[in-house]
Amino acid sequence: MGTGIMSRVKAKEGSLPGANWIGLGSFVSLNIVDAWLTNRLIAMGGREGNPMVIAYGDNMLVKAFLALSVMLLLVRFGKSKLVWVLNICMLAVVFWNGSWLLIS
Repeated sequence: MGTGIMSRVKAKEGSLPGANWIGLGSFVSLNIVDAWLTNRLIAMGGREGNPMVIAYGDNMLVKAFLALSVMLLLVRFGKSKLVWVLNICMLAVVFWNGSWLLIS
């Protein structure tokens, strides 16, 4: 099958194979987009819908740091397969916020 270096390297627990770098970057990016959309909605008179993040929900830097922290913890504890599940959830949040922005 594959003869490249990556095909011969076995991923160890706590490591981050190539595909997960994409997932990690996607998750952080989706969180930044979510914060930006939330910021736009709040500027238009909306409010943060998640009571757990009211204090920082529209802060892109805080959201990026928290997203990166969550991803690194998942990788560290060998749960990196959850990255794609979280990405799908964040994509739904981004679409939800984007749709509210479009109809506002």
